[in-house]
Amino acid sequence: TGNELLANVCIKQATLRLFQDDLAGARRLLDEAVAASPQSVDALLHRGQLCVFQERFKDAVADFDAARELGADEAVVEMQKAFAGAQM
Repeated sequence: TGNELLANVCIKQATLRLFQDDLAGARRLLDEAVAASPQSVDALLHRGQLCVFQERFKDAVADFDAARELGADEAVVEMQKAFAGAQM
């Protein structure tokens, strides 16, 4: 759908922002991706990973849990959560 396409575009743009060390810009784009497609596992996982970089560990775990509920690979989610938990 159009919303999924918008979410994917936002994820790609957020990745570019990360390479430019623009964490705030990347966060804004990932928030937009999740808002456009709340069922997007990719958007949630990417935003969760960014939250880890921003040391927003509780937000990261919440995104990883939401992604798991939507069908994300259990091993990937648990690995991401373990990393976030180790940083807390």
